[in-house]
Amino acid sequence: YVQLRRTLAATLAVHAEEREQLSRRLSAAAKRVADLRQRAAAAERTWSQAGIQSDALVTLLSQKTNVQPPRAVWRPAGGSSPGLGSPRTPASPATTPAAPSADAR
Repeated sequence: YVQLRRTLAATLAVHAEEREQLSRRLSAAAKRVADLRQRAAAAERTWSQAGIQSDALVTLLSQKTNVQPPRAVWRPAGGSSPGLGSPRTPASPATTPAAPSADAR
């Protein structure tokens, strides 16, 4: 009986230590997750701000130069059907707005 109690006490002590280690590891992992979430949110705000600034710059340049920015119109190379792995080319000049000529100014 005494031997059984000692074995049980030793087993419980080992399990308590393992539980404590797992608790510490879980806490550290939760802190890392929280940090990564904060960093991801900051990166998203930075990208969003950069996109807003880029749009504002394009608008400003368009107004100052009286030239409309080209639209991002793409068509597959070699025709209207997209082929797998085919390079993409800008749309033909007829589908993109032309810059005003020097005579038109």
